[in-house]
Amino acid sequence: MDALKNCNIIDVEKEPVVDRPDDIVCIYPEHQTNRVTVRLVDYASLEYDTYLNDAIVNFALSHILLKLDHTLKQKVHVFDTHFYDQLTKKSDKGKHDNVARWTKNIDLFKKQLIVIPICKNQHWFTILVINPGVITLADECDERQEKEPFIVVLDSLGAKHYDAVQDILEYLTVEWGENAFIDKSNAAFPFNSSEMVITSPKCPGQPDLSSCGLYLIEYMSKTFEDINKFCFLDSYRTINGWANEDYMKMQRSNIAALLKEVSKKQDRFDHLTFPDINFFPPSGPSLTAEEEDWAYFNDYVTSAAENQRDFSLCRQYSLQTFVRVDRYRQFVVLLDRLQHKTKTQCIQIKIVKDYLKDDHSFTEPEIMCCLNQMEQDGSIMIDQNEIYFRTSR
Repeated sequence: MDALKNCNIIDVEKEPVVDRPDDIVCIYPEHQTNRVTVRLVDYASLEYDTYLNDAIVNFALSHILLKLDHTLKQKVHVFDTHFYDQLTKKSDKGKHDNVARWTKNIDLFKKQLIVIPICKNQHWFTILVINPGVITLADECDERQEKEPFIVVLDSLGAKHYDAVQDILEYLTVEWGENAFIDKSNAAFPFNSSEMVITSPKCPGQPDLSSCGLYLIEYMSKTFEDINKFCFLDSYRTINGWANEDYMKMQRSNIAALLKEVSKKQDRFDHLTFPDINFFPPSGPSLTAEEEDWAYFNDYVTSAAENQRDFSLCRQYSLQTFVRVDRYRQFVVLLDRLQHKTKTQCIQIKIVKDYLKDDHSFTEPEIMCCLNQMEQDGSIMIDQNEIYFRTSR
């Protein structure tokens, strides 16, 4: 897997002005301040089984936003994909200070919808903040009743991302207190889960390990089709049918065609040599999601062993690489729930597999990797076909 190897990660506040027209596919939107430069290396991330990089995601979100009419655009703010990285980077300043300039002359609390695309642990997901400006109103207030403030986490792997949500809540708290547009008499107001409902609705799930960025883009496309509708919490209860599988298979090709169209309009296309990449799965029998997981896992271990590394160490590294951190945390929480449900210190592995595969879409490779990782962490002991919890959970 080419896990964002070619990502064009930059510090937005210090982005260098580099003019290399020989590899620029397009600058979009060309004559606006908030624009993204897409280069040939970014275009290459559209290849099948490759993670979309930040430039492609920013381009696609900008294109979706530009299709809105002027009135709807005023209700929405879409952050750049670098925003969360900049917010959470280690520095001598506070988190909010890292991004204080990002909302200069923008009042987030007058927006109905704030979109925060995030790439964390090599996985794309998005956080939506809905109606943040009404949070200080009394619950019985008509405006509060009509426009409930809430946060939505949209993730094609179903993770909750509690830590990222907390980062955003803390950011909103400081932003509210320092925002020049608000009544300073009400400046100290905490944004938290007591004041805002936080939901992680069941979304269409990605069928592989690399298409999370495509699903993020599709989620936003569907949301922007009816922004007024999706500013109400109940609207997110029925989104599992958002992404058509056949349509999603065409998305890499569709974005590539759109990039070439924009490139032609900007008179750049004829001066470029686009890489010859494949947007679709190779022909032949397709692998199931579980078979694809095992193939990736085995390839990683084999590659590590061929490099003359100790196999047990390779196995440990492969567990850490194969299972994303947020997915592992989700596994630990679910296993904890299962133990409380069964009220026992010993559970058969078969029961764990059935519970996680049928109800929570974990594949067998993920389950075994997570169990092995928990054993290495010392929280469980695996003895043949049974799991023993070392401490009361």
